[in-house]
Amino acid sequence: MSALVLSKVTVRYGGIVAVRNVDLEVGDNEILAVLGANGAGKSSLLKGVVGLAKLGSGTVKWGDHDITGSAPYQIARRGIVLVPEGRRVFAPLTVEENLLIGAYTQKSKTWQKSRISHVFSMFPVLAERRAKSAGLLSGGEQQMLAFGRALMANPKLILMDEPSMGLAPVIIDSIMQSVAAIAKEGIGVLMVEQNAAAALEVAHRVVILDRGEIILRGSVDEVRSHPLVLEAFLGKAAVDREKHIP
Repeated sequence: MSALVLSKVTVRYGGIVAVRNVDLEVGDNEILAVLGANGAGKSSLLKGVVGLAKLGSGTVKWGDHDITGSAPYQIARRGIVLVPEGRRVFAPLTVEENLLIGAYTQKSKTWQKSRISHVFSMFPVLAERRAKSAGLLSGGEQQMLAFGRALMANPKLILMDEPSMGLAPVIIDSIMQSVAAIAKEGIGVLMVEQNAAAALEVAHRVVILDRGEIILRGSVDEVRSHPLVLEAFLGKAAVDREKHIP
C-alpha cells in the first residue's frame, strides 16, 4: 500500500525549475532511494513534500489526504518528518533536550518518556551521551541524534536528506543500518543520496533524478546493473565487474 503519492510535482524558485513532473510512491516500511548528482533537485523534492518549498504544479497525497500546499507543521502532525541535510542538531542543547524537541507534537510526558527509552534502545550511544551537548558529538553521533529526534515525533514516514554526507565510510555503514532498522519498524523512508553504493545496500526501490526529472526507476537489482548507474554513480570498477559477470 502506498502511503505517499506524488503526481506531476514541479518545484520552482522564481524562473528556475528545480523539480519537473515527478511521479513517485513510497509505501509503509519501504525505503525508496532518490539518487542524483549535486543540483539534480533531490533536496528541492523533499522540501516540496514537507511544505518548505511551494509547488509550481502537481499534487502530494498522504493516504486518503491531499496535503498539497499544507503548512510544514500540519504535514509534521500527519506523521511526515524531515531529517535535514547536515543534521541541524541544536548544538548548545543536550542530547536528551534535542530528542524532546522532536516530540513537540506529543504532549504526554509518559509517552515522551517511553519514546525516548525506545530511541535509546535503538541508539545506545545516545543514551551514553544523553547529558552531553549535541555540538560535542561526532558527525555519526549527530546523525543518529537527528534520526532519534525524528523518531520522537512518532512518524509514519521519514524523509532523509543526504544522511551519509561528510561521514567516514565505516560510519556510513552504521548509519545505513540504522535507516534499515527504522524501516523495519513499519516507517516509510524517502532518502535522497549522492552515495549510491551506500543507498543501494538498504533501499528497496530506486529512482534517479537528473536536472529535476526522473530518468530511471526500478528495483535495486535493476538499477544497480544499469549502465548509467554503473558509470555515473558506482565508478569504473563497478563497470568492469559487470562486464565480467557471466
